[in-house]
Amino acid sequence: MKIGYEKNDLFAMASKTLLGFRGLYEFNKETSLGFSYLNLNQQTLSDKVRIGEEPINNQIYGLDFQNEIRFAVFNKSSE
Repeated sequence: MKIGYEKNDLFAMASKTLLGFRGLYEFNKETSLGFSYLNLNQQTLSDKVRIGEEPINNQIYGLDFQNEIRFAVFNKSSE
């Protein structure tokens, strides 16, 4: 009879990278456009993949827009 087993390490050996950036472009004082990007990449150092330690590559994109409009009708009625 031959019994084989694997010993799980206390600390998982993995390569992790978290990278992101944010950009903001102002057209004028009232109008701006923004964007962002975030990437999470995780890979195990061994070729054998364990359950719960699968390699991941997640990407998140974001876009936002801001514009300020002032109406003279509302400004005069509040005075």
